[in-house]
Amino acid sequence: MKSAKILAIFLSLFLGMSNIIYAQDTFSAISNANKTLKKGDYTYKIDYVDYNFILKVYNKNNKLVISLPKVYYALAGDKGFYYSTNDYNTSNTDIIYTNLTDNSSKVLYSKKSNDSGFLNAVKDDYLYFQISDGEVAEATISPVYKLNLKTGKATKIIEDAGEIHLSDNKIFYKKTSRNKETDTLYSSDLNGKNIKVVEKFANTLTVENNKLYYAAKKSDGSYCIYEMSEDLSGKKQISKPFYCTHILSITSKSAKYTVKENEVEETYKMDFASGKITKIN
Repeated sequence: MKSAKILAIFLSLFLGMSNIIYAQDTFSAISNANKTLKKGDYTYKIDYVDYNFILKVYNKNNKLVISLPKVYYALAGDKGFYYSTNDYNTSNTDIIYTNLTDNSSKVLYSKKSNDSGFLNAVKDDYLYFQISDGEVAEATISPVYKLNLKTGKATKIIEDAGEIHLSDNKIFYKKTSRNKETDTLYSSDLNGKNIKVVEKFANTLTVENNKLYYAAKKSDGSYCIYEMSEDLSGKKQISKPFYCTHILSITSKSAKYTVKENEVEETYKMDFASGKITKIN
């Protein structure tokens, strides 16, 4: 009887550990823009072959261990990775975790949609992701879901979000282009609650070291980059005003943007500390 109890306890602990393994790793994004990433003993690469993105994973001996077509974005860790895939024949999107220690895969969430989905982040025991509602992705909004990696339960926490970024305790997001409030920047807690307006006319945003960085449009049409803490305190302007056609990306130190003149579009980089602007075409 005692041995049976000990075995039962051991099995429960083992199963608990197998559920938690998804969250114990630390994950970084790899995409068709950031095409190579090293995590632990593995190197992740995204190749573009015959009009198709392919995610490839190599071990420390540079041996190919995984090759997945139609994957252009993943959250990569030292022991495994998350990715989403869509089957247009069945209009079904799956979010999958692949464990590189034994090459096993597990479908964590499945939904009827023609949207391939987007994985935002893994925090503690939760995966944050987006999949459009309905079978026609272009005609629907893009909600944010929070998936409990221990229980497998997914909860919709934000009804409509376009670009989103997570800090330790907050979600920062803008709504999709299908929404009239597409320029408004919002913050919420990690459950999508306590929503606050950060900025009415915001553009590109990012989060670094638990601080929010975003571009805001001024009344004269120029842009400035602002920094603030995740609790929305300490707002300060960190760039001089500039005019542009599109803001491509921002970091805590610089911004890349385009300017179109006489039908010619040029790309520039502004360094915030010095104010220096460099053409990078």
